[in-house]
Amino acid sequence: MNKVKFSKNFYLYQIGLGLSLIGDNCSALALSWWVLEKTGSTVAMSMILAASMITRIVLVPLLGPVADSFKRKNIMLISQIYMAIYFIHSLLSNL
Repeated sequence: MNKVKFSKNFYLYQIGLGLSLIGDNCSALALSWWVLEKTGSTVAMSMILAASMITRIVLVPLLGPVADSFKRKNIMLISQIYMAIYFIHSLLSNL
């Protein structure tokens, strides 16, 4: 049986991706709790959580084949740049 050997960069990328996904989920949860705190409405909180999950459930299968037509490296680069801009914007808007 052939063993597949992955490089150090692959493992670093996977760790970074995992941490990023944890951060995304924590952000969605924090937003829903913030809405609950500000409005006192559990319905509004659940709508925020549902919108977050439904978006992922619907868009991932639809955009997967579209993404396959582009270079993976470019998609990763553009998505990480977008996430960095979003993060910086959210930091600066809270000051």
